[in-house]
Amino acid sequence: MSFSSGRRWLVSLVLALAVAAAPTAPMPVALAAVAQAQPTTSFEAWFDVEQPPTVPFEAVQLIVDFPVGARVGRHVHGGPGYITMLESEMTMVIGADAPRAFGPNESFVEPFRIVAEGANLSAAPASLIVTYLIPVGDAVTTLTPAAGAAPLAALPPEQLPPGAVPRFESRMRMDNAPATYRVGQMLRTYAPGTWTMSEIAPATRLLTVVSGGIQVLTGATQRTLRICQEIRVADE
Repeated sequence: MSFSSGRRWLVSLVLALAVAAAPTAPMPVALAAVAQAQPTTSFEAWFDVEQPPTVPFEAVQLIVDFPVGARVGRHVHGGPGYITMLESEMTMVIGADAPRAFGPNESFVEPFRIVAEGANLSAAPASLIVTYLIPVGDAVTTLTPAAGAAPLAALPPEQLPPGAVPRFESRMRMDNAPATYRVGQMLRTYAPGTWTMSEIAPATRLLTVVSGGIQVLTGATQRTLRICQEIRVADE
């Protein structure tokens, strides 16, 4: 496992219900009126990365669901995990910390190589977004036995611990290390007819459609993205 503690890079990972980049040319009058409607942001969370992996690494971003009563056994990850609750709550035990319940829009971190376990003890299904930073080729999750038990093998790259139900997964490979480093998560909702203007990305972004569909316009090019499709917006 290869991690560096001395260098810090910048990666911005954005999860969006819908993503739209307006054309750089002036919009038609009809669209200009519609553009007054702005998307709404459900949450925005930023994390300082204290355990950055050496390049090349992958940003692995997932939406994970937990049925009522679901429990996730002892496990570690191949890199730090940055987590924000979307619905209901999860009770987590991370390292030597006491159990804590995290509710909607609350964020927490599962550090690299720190044993964690959790459960949905609420009366409603829970879901969360998590972004892992994993060296290319390493397992995302490895189950950890209790004291005295036989070692357990790393899970396949696409498999989460029992109890966790992945809704979808996005991956973005990073081959270069920028000068500074943070991870951000954002959830935006675009109502029908909503537009947002394009911008020069200050850092690389991974944008994923998790509900409905959206049109992305870049100059004269137009694309339609639907559920579980993604685009990568590179910094200039």
